Amino acid sequence: MKRTIIFLAAIFSATAAFAADEYAVGPIKTGMTYDEVRAATPGAVWKPMPFRGIASNNAFTLGGLVFGAQYIPEPWDRYHIVASHASTFTDIASCRADYEKAAAAVQSTIGNMQAPPEFAPSEIGYVAKQSEVKVGGGTALLIQHVDNAKPESEWPFELSASVHEGDTTVNMSGEIRPAMTDKPAQCIVRIALGEYTKRPRKGTVAFEDLIFTSEPSLSRLHHSLDTASPPAQPITVQLNCAIDDADGHIENCTAANNDPAAAAYANVALDRANDYLVADKTRSGKWTPGENTTLQIRIAATDRRDGLKVDIGKQSQLKFTAYPRPEEMVRFYPQDALAAGASTEIEVGCVIQTDLSAICPEITVPSGPYQTQFRAAASKIVTVYRVAPTLNDGTTAVGAGFRAKLKLSP
Repeated sequence: MKRTIIFLAAIFSATAAFAADEYAVGPIKTGMTYDEVRAATPGAVWKPMPFRGIASNNAFTLGGLVFGAQYIPEPWDRYHIVASHASTFTDIASCRADYEKAAAAVQSTIGNMQAPPEFAPSEIGYVAKQSEVKVGGGTALLIQHVDNAKPESEWPFELSASVHEGDTTVNMSGEIRPAMTDKPAQCIVRIALGEYTKRPRKGTVAFEDLIFTSEPSLSRLHHSLDTASPPAQPITVQLNCAIDDADGHIENCTAANNDPAAAAYANVALDRANDYLVADKTRSGKWTPGENTTLQIRIAATDRRDGLKVDIGKQSQLKFTAYPRPEEMVRFYPQDALAAGASTEIEVGCVIQTDLSAICPEITVPSGPYQTQFRAAASKIVTVYRVAPTLNDGTTAVGAGFRAKLKLSP
């Protein structure tokens, strides 16, 4: 008898007849605030996600199954909700039964779902039979493994239905995930709701209307002037930039039409630009992701904090929350040095600032053909350092010093 693996998929496409806030995955609806999500899921523990959204491992029960979920409000009034239930695989019948229980609960809220078109063989990656089956009042696509050449543990596959822009779509799938080194085979039931509104064409938002959620650290302000004398009087450099869609960072900046005094500091301003993060909406309520702006960066002599002394007496008590990792430092590597296979070991001595970044008055780069380029790279690398507010003994970390070595090797 041939062993069989199943994949059940159904898709429901919304029509304009429904209001956006009527779409839901379990108790979570599009358009909810985070507080409303928490109120709708008593007992769930929600944690912030890295860029946008919140996630919970025990968000709600649907069809008698416990689902973890992610709730992600996207820019331009888009929403994304993903929920999944995982259980140890026992047999195909019970896995399919779990899918049908969850599907019945979903369909009772949004209406009957329909099977998507059959997948091309190249999309599946193994020999399979596809057929449309009834699930409650709707249908689903059943994919059955018919190739018995490999053991079940070697049946890797990952399939999902597409979400079409300008639509609200609910996708639901059930699958058997093969055993891995650290876990047995699992039965996975997954529900994804995507609500997409067509994005207006790219426009421009005023700098004065932007809300910044992050700005350059004291370390960045200081070290961006490592190779330039601070201006005698504060100046403002203007950069034409874009606002990233994913996390709101400033990108693709070019110098605007600055006067000669400001133009001389264009590279300093460009060095600081990527440290800005912009909120999804401006003070006046306009969306910002994907838009353009003219960033205004003020540069002053007070950005430099020269004369700091490195005292490493409390170095062992520092708790680093961010530091330059070898795999991350490649982005700072001077390209000509990398191409030549040149390496170096940079010694730094640093002092923690009030924003918990580190200014490093001591940066020693061995002599060699790429010394200047490695020194410039070090000025950027040290801005990565961050520490916890207090030392291990409970006192403030501000003013504590440390020394470290930074190895750059191709």
